[in-house]
Amino acid sequence: MKHGTIFHASKIPLRSWLYVFYLWHVSRKGISSVQLSRQLGIMQPSAWHMLLRVRQACSGQLAKLSGEVEMDATYIGGKEG
Repeated sequence: MKHGTIFHASKIPLRSWLYVFYLWHVSRKGISSVQLSRQLGIMQPSAWHMLLRVRQACSGQLAKLSGEVEMDATYIGGKEG
């Protein structure tokens, strides 16, 4: 299941990885590996490595959305109405 992904060969549970994605996404200025290690209860080098993998995974080319796209309670530009 994890083969070929950033989670490959990781002893850290998938739930923790998803929590790292969430924290990285909602942090305005990012999250430090020290802060992440405290929140997950892991060693700082492991947290640093996780953040590195998350950044690498998110640095690829993003495909544009096409076809019918549905979003709930999202307003992009213009006046609400």
